[in-house]
Amino acid sequence: MALVPERDGFRHFLRKYAKRVQPAMGFLTSPSQSGKQPTIFEVRISHCRRPRWQSLSNVSHKHYISLDSFMRSSEPVPGAISIAHNGVPIDMSLKVEQSTPLLVVLHGAAPVDVRLPFLSGQSVSKHLNCSKLSISDPSLYLSEKLNLSWYAGNIHQPHLLSDIAGIIKKTAQSLDASRIILLGGSGGGFAAINLASRLPHATAIAMNPQTDILRYHPSHVSNYVEEAWFGNRQLFLRHGVHNLAAALHNSVTKPNVLYLQNENDDFHVKNHLEKFMNELSNFRFELLLEPWEDGHTPPPKELIADTVKRVVETASPDLSSLGFIRQESASK
Repeated sequence: MALVPERDGFRHFLRKYAKRVQPAMGFLTSPSQSGKQPTIFEVRISHCRRPRWQSLSNVSHKHYISLDSFMRSSEPVPGAISIAHNGVPIDMSLKVEQSTPLLVVLHGAAPVDVRLPFLSGQSVSKHLNCSKLSISDPSLYLSEKLNLSWYAGNIHQPHLLSDIAGIIKKTAQSLDASRIILLGGSGGGFAAINLASRLPHATAIAMNPQTDILRYHPSHVSNYVEEAWFGNRQLFLRHGVHNLAAALHNSVTKPNVLYLQNENDDFHVKNHLEKFMNELSNFRFELLLEPWEDGHTPPPKELIADTVKRVVETASPDLSSLGFIRQESASK
């Protein structure tokens, strides 16, 4: 397997993973620019440091002035959803198919020219009988220097993964969703597994995930700690969310994990997949390890679509025909 230089590999990753859908949106200007008094919602997102896009054309946009107000609300409305939470917005888009599985889409690293919110996976569920919730990582709003933050939280939202798990659980219950499926690649794959460990009846589909944030490229980890946690590494570590094996070990719900890994991505095979397997204790997961393109590149679109389709349609699908192999971790 050929090693890809860190810089080139990361750029290749951005080209492959950062397929974003940016519908026609209205730009949210600052109150001083617009000449209008700020709304309560705008006041409640005072820590937002990047341009933010407000409205989706021809789509309803529901604002909640706090996480508590969202959790106490009635059935979520399809369209755009924005929650002001500790000074930073949590932006989402929701497609509703009542009483079907809920597919949650989580993004990895955003391109440098991203227009937030970064709502990925718009075409993933187009022909599937399921609801879909796409969530933009709120930490990206804290700095234009930040494009990857694993949904692992920030100085203002230190319990973000637990908060997002609560949002997902509330949405699933409101829609009478029978199961929750979380889909993400790279940093989004980390979030998919971590969130699945906190949710009932959950399946994570993770593509080339980081399995411990601290084992990722040091420059990106340092940038995340500096911009999201104001450089307080110990505060970030104190919350103990960086390692997936630990999250699964502590999980009460024991989710299903489908792990898709590019065999040509030496860095992630050695530093994330192999070490993840060594750290696991008494946990089974399905692994598909195949060579795709060189470096940190995702699976073929057809493979992703087929995997998601089978998991949406069947609670316990047989994925062996796609190349998945059940992994049995030894007791420790």
